[in-house]
Amino acid sequence: MSATSGPDGAPAGDRSAALDELQKQAEALLRLQVAAVGQAARDPERLSPVARLAHDLAVHRIELGLQLDELLRTRDQLDASATRAAALYDFAPSGLMSIDARGEVVRANLSAAQLLGVDRSRLVGRQIIDFIAPDDREDVAQALLALDTGSSRHVVEVDLAVARADSSDPVCVVIDARRSLDGSSDGWDLAFVDMTEARAAQREIGHLARVAEREEMGRRLHDSVLQRLFGLSASLQALLMKGALDEPTTAVVQGVVEELRLTVLEIWATVFEHTE
Repeated sequence: MSATSGPDGAPAGDRSAALDELQKQAEALLRLQVAAVGQAARDPERLSPVARLAHDLAVHRIELGLQLDELLRTRDQLDASATRAAALYDFAPSGLMSIDARGEVVRANLSAAQLLGVDRSRLVGRQIIDFIAPDDREDVAQALLALDTGSSRHVVEVDLAVARADSSDPVCVVIDARRSLDGSSDGWDLAFVDMTEARAAQREIGHLARVAEREEMGRRLHDSVLQRLFGLSASLQALLMKGALDEPTTAVVQGVVEELRLTVLEIWATVFEHTE
């Protein structure tokens, strides 16, 4: 069979393997369609020039139809991939956001809107700095400036200007800022990780550490200082019971014993107060 030209005029030998396969499929379909015409119709070499041209046009039409079907399948696959990517972005557990060079929100996912306490439809166009606690706004500005001057990534921990629903404590987040993934030179992509619970856990760990330290201090007081005070008080009381002291000295010693007793009680009260 002689070489035929493709729809774009290029020789068949220059086509890709995929297009060659499509042509073979098209010719096979055509042969099935004209099987009733006879052997001559199934063999283009035995056709007249006009019949051969008609044959080639029919093959190309079927081939184009197959290509169209393939393009439609590819489009559907791309649409499905885009839908999945959008869903992954929207429902990601971390807050995701893109801002432009002016610091205005371009887009954000549901987690970011929830962290900032704003409906997502009202978030676009807002200044990101408005959602940062006043004391931490300079840190965010410096992070974005670092990205603007060549750094590819900057991480900063800040408080948001939003309080937790169950307390007056601010929401604490770590912001991972990077240049926009689309290669844009005038925007940034931000990822927010909620650190509020982690900060509360750190405070609780610190509190427990202080309690443990005070309990240890109480044990040391009990084992050393208080035992000595008890011993000294007992010795003075024994001396008083012997009646070997005159009346003025006895009064002084009794006062010392009482002071020791009150000191012991005060130390115990302090120890128990700090270990509760």
